[in-house]
Amino acid sequence: MARIRAPGDTVVGAGVLLAPRLVATCAHVVGDALGYDDVPDLAPDAELEVDLPFAPDGPLRRATVWRWWPPASDGTGDVALLQLDAAVGVAVPSTRRVPEPWGRPFRTAGFPPGREDGVWAAGVLRREQGSGWIQLSGAEEIGPGFSGAPILDECGDAVIAMAVAADRGDGPARSAYAIPIARVLAQAPQLLVNPYRGLAAFDEAHREFFFGREDELARALQVLDRDGLVVLVGGSGAGKSSLLTAGVLPEARVRGLRPARVRLAGVASRPAVITAFAAALTEAVAPDPSGRTRAVRTPDAVERWTLRDWSRVLSARPGDRTVVAGAVGPVGIGDARAVASGRLFVAVDQFEDLAFSSPPAAHTALEVIGLLVALGVRVGVTARWATFDDLLDGRSAPVVQRALVGVLPLDRAHLRAAVAEPAARVPGPSFDPGLVARIVDDAGDEPGRLPLVAVLLAELWDAADDGRLTIEAYARVGTVQGALAAAAEREWTAIPVGRRARARALLLAMTRPTETGFVRRPLPLAPLAPGQRRVLEALAAARLVVISPGAAEDVAELAHQSLIDRWPRLQRWLQADDAFLRWRAGLQAGVAAWAPTHDRDVLLRGAALDVAAGWATERAGDLRAPEQEFIAAGLSRRRRERRLRRATLAVVVVLGVSAGSLLAAGLDAPGDGLCGTGSAISAPVAPAPP
Repeated sequence: MARIRAPGDTVVGAGVLLAPRLVATCAHVVGDALGYDDVPDLAPDAELEVDLPFAPDGPLRRATVWRWWPPASDGTGDVALLQLDAAVGVAVPSTRRVPEPWGRPFRTAGFPPGREDGVWAAGVLRREQGSGWIQLSGAEEIGPGFSGAPILDECGDAVIAMAVAADRGDGPARSAYAIPIARVLAQAPQLLVNPYRGLAAFDEAHREFFFGREDELARALQVLDRDGLVVLVGGSGAGKSSLLTAGVLPEARVRGLRPARVRLAGVASRPAVITAFAAALTEAVAPDPSGRTRAVRTPDAVERWTLRDWSRVLSARPGDRTVVAGAVGPVGIGDARAVASGRLFVAVDQFEDLAFSSPPAAHTALEVIGLLVALGVRVGVTARWATFDDLLDGRSAPVVQRALVGVLPLDRAHLRAAVAEPAARVPGPSFDPGLVARIVDDAGDEPGRLPLVAVLLAELWDAADDGRLTIEAYARVGTVQGALAAAAEREWTAIPVGRRARARALLLAMTRPTETGFVRRPLPLAPLAPGQRRVLEALAAARLVVISPGAAEDVAELAHQSLIDRWPRLQRWLQADDAFLRWRAGLQAGVAAWAPTHDRDVLLRGAALDVAAGWATERAGDLRAPEQEFIAAGLSRRRRERRLRRATLAVVVVLGVSAGSLLAAGLDAPGDGLCGTGSAISAPVAPAPP
C-alpha cells in the first residue's frame, strides 16, 4: 500500500502498487495533494511524494502523473497512475477479478486526518452501480484518507478494487465505493502481461521478470570488467541467452554502454561475418528510426561511421593503420579506440550455431571479437560446451578460457525464485500455497527442466482461476510433464515434413529400453552426419533436446523423461519399434566392446549376424555409423571365413584326387612294389628237404 503526500508532508490519500515504479490512486487525491479546488481535465505536470508505510524502511519517492482519467459526469473515471522516480524493492501485490462481488468480505486501510499511521477497516461488497463502481458496506471507518486504498479480499493476499471515499447525494448519508481493479488496470494494458516467456528467451524488455541467475550475472560482470570479454557456456536450454540479453546487456546499458546485438544466422563466409558485426555496430552508434543504416557526418566522425567504414576497420589486421573517410579527414584504428573504448557492448548469442555450420566463418568471428576487445569494446558471447575445442589456437585459447563463465542447471532455491518472483512483479494472479514447491518437486533434476518449467508457467498463468494460480489449474494444464508433452506436440508439427523421418530416428536413438519401458540415453554427437546434426540443432532449438558435455564429447539427450512417459506421439513410436529398439540396445553393447580395439572375437556370428543384417537392410537410416560398421565387420568376417572354407575344401579335394591318382598308378605297375610284394608273400613255400 502506498501513501500519497501533499507538500508539507500532509497525507491526503492512499494508493495501490501496480509495478515497482507504478502506483494507482484516485485523480481527486492527486488534485488534493497539489492544492486544486477541482480535479483538472488535463493531467497535472507537478510532482508529488509517495511512500510505502507498511514496508520495511518504506522508501520515499517522487512521482509524476503517467495516466489520467478524471471523474466524468456519468460517475466513471477518477483514476490516476503515478510514475515513481525509482523502483521500490518490494513485491507487487497480486490482483484478482471478482465476477460476483455481493456479500464478499473485504479489508482495507486508510490514512484519515490525525491517523496518518493507518487505520484498518473491514466490510462486505455489494453489487456494481451503473457507473461501474462497487458499493462497500459495513465499513463506517472509510472516509477521507481512504481514497485510493487497495480493497483486499478476505485473505488479504490480493487486490480486488481501489477505494473511492465519496459523498453522493444531497443528504447527510455518505456512501463508500470502490473501483474494480480491472478498470484501474485498463488504464495501463501493458501491465496485463504474462511474465513467463515459455520457450522464448528473456530479453531486455523482460529483465524485471528474470530471476535465478543473480550469482552468474555477478560473475559475468566481474569478468567483463576485468577482461572486456565474457563467454557464457552451458548446455542447451540452460538459460545462456536469457542471462546475456536480460542480464548482462541491460547492466551494460546501465553502465553507459551502447548495446549492439550481432546476428549471425545464415552467415557462412568471412565477408558476411564482417558485415554482420559492422551492421550491428553502425546501428548502435547511429540508429535510424526508419530501421535503415545511416551515416551522420559530424566532427566526431568515428561515432557516425557507415557500414562500409566499420567493415574496413574490422577487416584490418592487428597493426594495420586502416583509414576510413571522415568529415574532418582520415581516421584510423587509433582514433577508433579512443571513441569506442568503454562505450559499446557487443552481444553475440548462440555462437555454436556458426561454429557448427561454418568453422571458417567462426574463426573470422573470433578474429573480429579479438579486434573489438583490443579496440576497447566490451563483448559478451554465449555458446554451448566444447564449441571452441576445434577453433582456438595458442593465441586465442588463453583469452577465451579466461573469459568463460559456466551456466549450470538451476538448483532448487534458484529455480524456486525463477518460478515465484515474476508473478510478484506484475498485477495479476498469485500462487496457491504449496504450488511453487510442487512445481519445483515435479521438475526433478532433469537436464532440460528449465525449459519445461517455463512452458508450464506460461500456460498456467493463462489458465488462472479467478485471479489465482491454483492446484486445479496446474492439473488442467497437465502439470510439468503434461505441459511439456503438449509443447512437444506443437513443436513437432512445426518441423518441416521433409525432416521428420530423420528427427523421429534421432529422438528414438535417445531412448534405451528397460524391463518395464524406456528411459533416456545420451547420444554422442561426433558420429552424426551433417544432415543429422542440422536436424538435431532444430530439435534443440525447439527445447525437445538438450545438448551438453559428456565424459569425452558433447551428447544430446531428450529434455526430460516426461517426454517418454507423457508424449503420446513418442509413446506410439516406441511401441511400434519396440522389437527393433530392444535389439539395437543389445547391439550397442557389442559396439561398445568392439570399438576400442576392433577385437574380432566380439563380432556377431551365425543367427545373430543374420538378424543384424536384416535390420541393417530394413532400418539403415536408424543405425548410427558405429553400429553399421560393427555389422559390416561381422559380415566381412563371415565372407572371409566362407572364402577360407571354400579354399580349404578345394585344397582337400586336390589332395584327394592326387592321392587317388598315385594309388591307381601303383596298382597297374609290374615288379616290385606293393603288388610285387604281395605276389611274393602269396607264393607257395618249397618243402624242406628230407
